[in-house]
Amino acid sequence: MVDITRLRSLLKFENIDLTDYTDDDLKILFESKVSELEGLIGLDINPVHRKHIQKNFHGDVLELSFYPVYDLNTVKLNGECVSHKIYTVNNQLGLIYFTRPVQGFVEVKYISGLSDDTITNLIEPLVKDMIAYAITYNSWGMGGPVSSIKEGDVSVNYDTSNSRGKMISDRIADIKKRYCTARVKWL
Repeated sequence: MVDITRLRSLLKFENIDLTDYTDDDLKILFESKVSELEGLIGLDINPVHRKHIQKNFHGDVLELSFYPVYDLNTVKLNGECVSHKIYTVNNQLGLIYFTRPVQGFVEVKYISGLSDDTITNLIEPLVKDMIAYAITYNSWGMGGPVSSIKEGDVSVNYDTSNSRGKMISDRIADIKKRYCTARVKWL
């Protein structure tokens, strides 16, 4: 997923000092930030092979445990592969809609994870910014930018609404809104 040479170039373009970071260090940092992001958004970023089994299914909508669905390999009903003509898939929500109610043992093999386009256009730039933020503020020995300073009776407040940390937080919230839609069951 990561091209270290490209990452190094993008970070240097932002005047991030990388002299203390080897390519292996950057790769480990990238992987740790991807893992952190997966925890924050609650989704698999990289594709993961899954098997969903439901023993006594009855209905016309099957909810897969993990989503978004990157690829749907097979859908079996009572051990038999079913034609894609009898169902449609909402990849973003991980829902399989059957054209009519079905009943029995259902097995679905699929891959969950974000699309290549989403990774390239949303995730990689976000992780790059998370790395730049971590390198910048860890080198200062601080947790983030200072928003106010007080000395005696004088206090100075800085506007951090457009800080890199705030923008990262907002982008993470946008991804959560896009993919972490609640699936409501009506009783």
